[in-house]
Amino acid sequence: MNKIFFLILLYGLINVSASFAQTETLKYKDVFNSVLNDTEEKSYELLQKHQKQDPYHINTYYQLGRIAQKWIMDYDPLTEYDNFTFFAYHANLYYSLCKNYLDEKETRKNTDWYQDVKPAEGNKKVEHQQIVDDLDQKIATVKTTVEKVNKIREYYFSAVRSYSRSLNGFTAIVEKNAKLKDIYLTADEKLKTDIKEIGRYFDSTLYYFEKYKQALADFPIKNYNQEISLKSIETYRLEGLIKSNFLKNQIALWDYKSWADQVLMIIDGDISTLRFEIDAENKKIESLTHVLDLTTGFTNTYGYYQLDEKLAYRIGRFDFQPLILDLFDYKVSKLNFLNDTRKQANNPDGMSLSKRNKLLFYKDMVQRKQQTNQLLQNLEQKATGFQMQKYSAFIASNYENPQGFKTFISAEPEKLETLLHQSMEHLNLWLVAIDSIEKHNPQIITLKKGHISLNQPDDALTGDSIDVYYTATTKVTVKGNRYVAGYFQPKGRNTRAFVALCDSLYQLSWIKEFDFSDKKTKLQNYACQLNVYDSGCVVAIHSRDTAQTPWLVKNTLLKLNSEGKELAKYETNNMRVPRKLYYDDINNTLLIMYKGALLSHKSLLPDTMVVQQLDSLGVELWHTTMVFDGMPVATLRSNEKFLIAGTFSNLFSDLKQVNLPLGRQASFMAFLNPMGTLEQLEIYNEDYSYHLTDAVKIDSETISLIGHSASEQATEKSKVYFHLLDPTGKTIYKY
Repeated sequence: MNKIFFLILLYGLINVSASFAQTETLKYKDVFNSVLNDTEEKSYELLQKHQKQDPYHINTYYQLGRIAQKWIMDYDPLTEYDNFTFFAYHANLYYSLCKNYLDEKETRKNTDWYQDVKPAEGNKKVEHQQIVDDLDQKIATVKTTVEKVNKIREYYFSAVRSYSRSLNGFTAIVEKNAKLKDIYLTADEKLKTDIKEIGRYFDSTLYYFEKYKQALADFPIKNYNQEISLKSIETYRLEGLIKSNFLKNQIALWDYKSWADQVLMIIDGDISTLRFEIDAENKKIESLTHVLDLTTGFTNTYGYYQLDEKLAYRIGRFDFQPLILDLFDYKVSKLNFLNDTRKQANNPDGMSLSKRNKLLFYKDMVQRKQQTNQLLQNLEQKATGFQMQKYSAFIASNYENPQGFKTFISAEPEKLETLLHQSMEHLNLWLVAIDSIEKHNPQIITLKKGHISLNQPDDALTGDSIDVYYTATTKVTVKGNRYVAGYFQPKGRNTRAFVALCDSLYQLSWIKEFDFSDKKTKLQNYACQLNVYDSGCVVAIHSRDTAQTPWLVKNTLLKLNSEGKELAKYETNNMRVPRKLYYDDINNTLLIMYKGALLSHKSLLPDTMVVQQLDSLGVELWHTTMVFDGMPVATLRSNEKFLIAGTFSNLFSDLKQVNLPLGRQASFMAFLNPMGTLEQLEIYNEDYSYHLTDAVKIDSETISLIGHSASEQATEKSKVYFHLLDPTGKTIYKY
């Protein structure tokens, strides 16, 4: 190293100020004496001052190098690396300067100042080369120290960085996925790669830490002797998020490798199998749906489908609110609804079901359709970006993309409504068919002098043919036997009322005729209403003589047993025509509705309807009235109340008055308490005219109003009126 370079190099170490000449001159023997006897800090300060005073004094650099070398290891190379490198650099610099300018003259003159060098064996003096070798060894030692420390630092910080990458990768996944189950189902190739990286970096952490321990064993620094302990990540979002301090002797690390391996094992094992099972279940449902779509007739071949509960459980293990289960629930409900539309009960030509069972079937169908609609709404609400991401492969395979999935959902309501509309048309056709059979192919009971039709004619109580039995009403018992009531007019005689009983094969058991005429008056007798109880029937007979002025009119109630024997007979105090009769065999009371003077049940003249309750002796308990132009069509009992359904255009009562537009018809439901008080009156008015034909209590929670649009007569072109009510008269469903 030449002198010019020496001066340039020292320019950053010394600052020979203008006042240097004015400072007290240090004698080097005093400085050296301080090196031998004083603290390193004081000696270092004096050496620096002397170096500024005499930059070319060689031993100054030797002593500075010795102190700097010693101070190197006083600093923690992991936390105070700047200080470590500062003194390592200067130790090397001082030794190099000393070596560069050390000559024979310096050696002979100042041998004692190089206190680390001793004379060789057999010599009294230190040789020049010995000092050079000492400097080379010191320079090499500093270099080796720096190299070993750097290797320790390299392994240490590689372990720290690798662990930080595992921690950061894990934290990033936690921030994007609120639940561990979300990871399982949203794991695409990128996420799986990220999870693998977490495990790989953790492996690197352990690898570099082991290398660090080996390097530390080769070159111990300070008191470092760290050991690692692994902590399992068992509670997602609560564990694995806290940094670890690698400077502690006991380092607790989150075991990201085991966590990553476990998650990947579930993704590649359980989740992969689950996705296969989901695809298989979907294909099965779609296949059955396709079969029913192609079924043109009516069959009870197919049972109701149920989703595999084990599959649902397995899906629920990995998804708390699974979109795929909402989809399957909807598809299964739709499949079963479609199955309903193909059942024999929906066949408009099938006549095996009673009206109640037929309406019960349609009630169940409507409820299934409503349930299906609700499940579809649930599916639509659940179909968010994140939820669809969990099943992205399934959606891509079956619907192309998320938008295709949403398009599928939006198109389904119309399909469901079409299926229900077709079924309601079948109900209308069934009602038309029943009416047609009653008119044109009535069941009959054969008698010696004719036959009795079991079907009520269009205009009951108005027939005038001689020796023809007209049926006013029929009732079927739980055993399938049938009571029939009506009238006939023998040739040359007055009209007689009759009551008959036949078995399920229409074989006559007995027939009773009733004529309440006396010697003075010939009455025309009409059995108008009939109801059954466990061991017989109750019949209302309307008798009149229209030849007198005023008319002679009376109503008689008869209670008959199952053999036709008369058990009781009451004459009521009301002269209107009996329209409905309800017998309460538990309380042994009768509820009768009278309305109008015309025999025809089609009369739409405004008139008062009297509702009367009689006890077992025929004594009136109470009566109440309503005025309307129409007829009552049914009497029901619900929750201790009497329910009366009827059709009307204009209605007047204490509760409300309703006047419909000209030509419009609607229906009502009147609620009477056990004392006969009209407590509630519900009006069921539509934006079209319809005729109510019946009200049926389907079950304890449901009443069905049934009718059709336009005229009283149902046709294939008329619209069925199907209205489901709860026991309070509130609408459950209306078509």
